[in-house]
Amino acid sequence: VIQLTKKLAGDEANSIEQGFVERLQQAKSNVPEHQNGAEIYSKWVKPMAVGLEQVAAHYAISSLFETGASRYCYTIEPSDYRTSVSGKMHLAVGQAGVCSRITRECDQFTFAVLHMGDHTLSAGVRKGAEQDPYDQTVRELNESFSRADVPAVLRVLEQRFGGATYSLKSLFRDERRRIVDHILESTLQETEASLRTIYEHNAPLMRFLSDSNFPRPKPLALAAEFVLNAALRREFRKDFLDLDEVRKLFNEAKDEGVPLDSAGLAYLMERKLNVLMQQFQRRPQNLGLLRKILSLLELLKDLPFAVNLWKVENLYYQTSKATYPELVSSGAVPAEWSNDFLKLGHALRIRVEAVESRPETQLATAS
Repeated sequence: VIQLTKKLAGDEANSIEQGFVERLQQAKSNVPEHQNGAEIYSKWVKPMAVGLEQVAAHYAISSLFETGASRYCYTIEPSDYRTSVSGKMHLAVGQAGVCSRITRECDQFTFAVLHMGDHTLSAGVRKGAEQDPYDQTVRELNESFSRADVPAVLRVLEQRFGGATYSLKSLFRDERRRIVDHILESTLQETEASLRTIYEHNAPLMRFLSDSNFPRPKPLALAAEFVLNAALRREFRKDFLDLDEVRKLFNEAKDEGVPLDSAGLAYLMERKLNVLMQQFQRRPQNLGLLRKILSLLELLKDLPFAVNLWKVENLYYQTSKATYPELVSSGAVPAEWSNDFLKLGHALRIRVEAVESRPETQLATAS
């Protein structure tokens, strides 16, 4: 509201904001370092105010990593977008219209972004979409980029965009986190591949040291810890869980004395069990799914950490009250399904009374 008032009222808005800040000063914070509402406003709220140019910069930068022309309460309509790639470097140049869906304010912008790999990135944005300056900007940037002359590209950005340059820090916070995660993903994959080579090459030595009660060299221990935890996380994120591989990895960690990421793995296993139980609730006659849940619960007994099963227990209880009696009494499931369902209840420490098939169902089955 303050931001909109400044656009409408000009200098008069300063007195309105000042009055607002004075009121905030009377609201004392329960966190001593924040003092009062005015301090929080100046530290956290005011810096988050963005205009159409900042939104254009956000679009320009994020366009290198993801698609989509809508950003929160803003609509972006690109009229031109060109990219060039050279190794790890990316150059994007374009023009776009940015509109606020709240204030209906719109404007046209020209932008250019140079991504030099990882988090190193520089972007320029200027208001206006005149064709001649734009064509010249594109030509100068492409000429410098084709020669892999990064300093020259940066000079063009500085000259053509009047020093209005942006970086990854200019992104909205949520988008910034998502893009940084995307950047880190490839870095972590490379790191994991290197550490896996070290671990696999030295695994026999690590087992010997563990069996002989010798201290393991810290670099090798860290490599083993990273690789095994990463492999387990990857398994738990798969749609189809390979229980044999999971057991193998847990046994390796146990044999080599590798500490596990208990909190992270417990969360992933909890989520995996929740998903499987939800699938079972939708397809309760699926015996394979039921046995997979049983096997996973059996695996929990050997783990050095606890997994929160409250949601699994609730879903099982709901199924035991509604679906289980109906399926068994109608003869829609075989006896082995009923036995395994009761085993699951025992594993979850939920008592379920066994249900017998109706005699007429048994006769019909026999005939």
